[in-house]
Amino acid sequence: MKERELAKNSLNRAFQEGEDNHQDLSIPRAHLRVLFIKKLPQLEELPQWLLQGSTNTLQSLNIKDCSNFKALPESMQDLKSLQDIHILDCLELSSLPKDFNCLIDLREIQIENCPTLSERCKPVAGEDWPKIALIPKIELDGEIIKSTKN
Repeated sequence: MKERELAKNSLNRAFQEGEDNHQDLSIPRAHLRVLFIKKLPQLEELPQWLLQGSTNTLQSLNIKDCSNFKALPESMQDLKSLQDIHILDCLELSSLPKDFNCLIDLREIQIENCPTLSERCKPVAGEDWPKIALIPKIELDGEIIKSTKN
């Protein structure tokens, strides 16, 4: 476990240094289409560097079993190609970013076993419902709340 934490910290430092030094071309920039994060209990939020470079390519975001995950990035509205989001077993995630409704290509959202977030996303009464109401397919805790065929 210590080795994983050291590797994570080293990776974060390397990318942070690369962000600060735009002349250093040795730091790779990801152009992700799919991002799947699973079983990272130490993860509290997505590092900014992880999504940089993927604003026009990321289509699918999956976060599962990250027990301390607390926040999606406020910059999510920059993910112009994002089509589906699946968030499962993230007990600490309590809300969606402010401009989440700006994800106009989003076609599907699944939220499961995220108690506070699920409550906030309930139709009409949930505080985050206006942020997801226009998404064609919405699934909360195994129940399809909304599904329209494209």
